[in-house]
Amino acid sequence: MPALILGLTETETITPWQATQWKKTTMKALNLNMKALYFCVALICIAVANFFFQVHSINSQKNLATLTTTSTELVNDIANLQLQADTYVNNAPRDYESYFRDVALYHKQFNQAVDTLQNHNILLKNASTLIKDDPVTHYLFPVSQQHLLQASQMLTEGVDLFITDYRDQIGENEAEPRLEWAAQSITRYHGDMSEAAAYFANQLELWQQQQTEMNRKLGYGIAGILFVSALLFSFWFIGSVVLRIRRTAVACDRVANGDFGYQIPANNNDEISQMTRSFNSVSERFKLVLSLLDQLNDSSNSQQAIDAIMAICANYFSIHWSGLVVLQSDDSIRLEAANPLASMRRWSAKSAKIKGNNVAGIMQEHIRQHKPWIIEDLDKFSVSTSDSRFLRELIRNTHSTTLFGIPLSASDAKGQGMLILASRDKTLVEGKRAELLFKLSPLIGSRLMANTDRSISETALEPAQTKAPQAPTPTQKTSEHTIDSPILNRFRQA
Repeated sequence: MPALILGLTETETITPWQATQWKKTTMKALNLNMKALYFCVALICIAVANFFFQVHSINSQKNLATLTTTSTELVNDIANLQLQADTYVNNAPRDYESYFRDVALYHKQFNQAVDTLQNHNILLKNASTLIKDDPVTHYLFPVSQQHLLQASQMLTEGVDLFITDYRDQIGENEAEPRLEWAAQSITRYHGDMSEAAAYFANQLELWQQQQTEMNRKLGYGIAGILFVSALLFSFWFIGSVVLRIRRTAVACDRVANGDFGYQIPANNNDEISQMTRSFNSVSERFKLVLSLLDQLNDSSNSQQAIDAIMAICANYFSIHWSGLVVLQSDDSIRLEAANPLASMRRWSAKSAKIKGNNVAGIMQEHIRQHKPWIIEDLDKFSVSTSDSRFLRELIRNTHSTTLFGIPLSASDAKGQGMLILASRDKTLVEGKRAELLFKLSPLIGSRLMANTDRSISETALEPAQTKAPQAPTPTQKTSEHTIDSPILNRFRQA
């Protein structure tokens, strides 16, 4: 019974159509995974951005440390040069002997101090170039960057001018250097270089304060983004996953308590919506099968059973005509019942002899082999099949393009026939619908074929001459309950 309701069997193999549908469903049902993936990608992007900002911050701190150290060394070098110049002026040798004794010492000290100043000036230029080439700094602090670079340029150019003037003043003759002129050059440029160094130190301090403030705000911003992202993810997870799963659990409880056919709205196309649609399909099938069992048990003849099948299955399977064809003992088939009932009146040839490749022979073959009879294009089938009055009546009265024949057998295997369903929709013979119809054939066949010997009287076909219903005989009462359904009985008792 559960296998019939769900349309599955333990020994069933996956058909190519099922594999194709599974692939399509899998490809379409990635929205939930993709949403979670997008969120993870967003977090990764935030983490990567934070990493690059941290790396930039570390590099900026290193560059600031280099600038600070270099500017301090430059200030010390300038002060040291001025001290040496003052020392030479105050202690300059006055006689010829003292001059030649101390000139080499003063010359060496002057050159060492100037070389150190030049090296520090080169380091300051390189550090300033790094700041100038930094796009983040240029975007965040354009004004401060410009002021700092101007101060750095003023200081480095002043040092370069001093070094050039110093080389000119001291001369190229190392044996007789012009130390007095060199000392005068140091004194002349000392004030400008000291002022430029002080201005640069001031701009560097402002720059360092802005960098510290930026890092603090950046840390707060990233923490805020992560907090908001976690909050949004929590709301999304609760709304898109938890609440929908809880709603599905409530629906399962309702179906377990007998509310068959209960449906859950499934407007999305993610995995949970796919699960919801599967649940809706199972719930609808439960309702369909149990309602069909009730209607079949309440029917007293084949016509009422056909009417019950149409009443329950017409909308679900897109069926607009159904009929019961029974195998006769004289190698013929006979239309026993049909819905709409008016088609029975118009049907002039209700029987057809089985002759090889005609429609009666094809039906007999499918009934004996117990395999479904599927016609996707009825007009094309009529061209390739031996014509008969029964086939012409089938085409004229069904007004359809698709036929689906389900082989039926009575529970005692004494009666055989075929339930023919007609539709204008080709999805009737595709996939799960056709499989479900075929798997319901034991339930339908046991009811329909149980009353094949009880043909519909001609008076029953005339609405104006309908007889009053008679009380069922004991035999009829027994036949009404030939289907043993433990599930149905349990829910009836509940």
